Amino acid sequence: MTPLVPLRVLRIMRDACDRHGVTLGELLSPSRTVTACRCRRYAMSRVRGEVEIDGRPASYPLIGRWFNRDHSAVMSLLGATKRTRPAKPPARHIVPVALVADLRGKGLSFRSIADSIRGTTGESFTTSGLSMAFYAARKERQSVRPV
Repeated sequence: MTPLVPLRVLRIMRDACDRHGVTLGELLSPSRTVTACRCRRYAMSRVRGEVEIDGRPASYPLIGRWFNRDHSAVMSLLGATKRTRPAKPPARHIVPVALVADLRGKGLSFRSIADSIRGTTGESFTTSGLSMAFYAARKERQSVRPV
């Protein structure tokens, strides 16, 4: 059973089809061609922006029914889904292993090396980055030792 599509939604669909050179059948079909998808996105965004039901924009499930799509497909197509992944923290200074090796060779502790690097570079760095450099410097020093 096909849902009843309001006349203004049908007009928007036909206008979108005329603009993009797509038939109404292609617009409502499961076709994923570039032109059909662009036409669909254009039509759905116009419907969402122009058609109001009880003073509110048409809902995603309702738009989905009119376009033979799931509401989540409509949300994805219109960019309504928000990324839940947190933003990456800014890149921090990478601690050079040679500097850590040099300071380690002077017998300094981890904290002393951290304070010394902070004081010379003035840049922030991750503790894990310093730990990796500290470990690498220790390995480097052990491999250089005479047998």
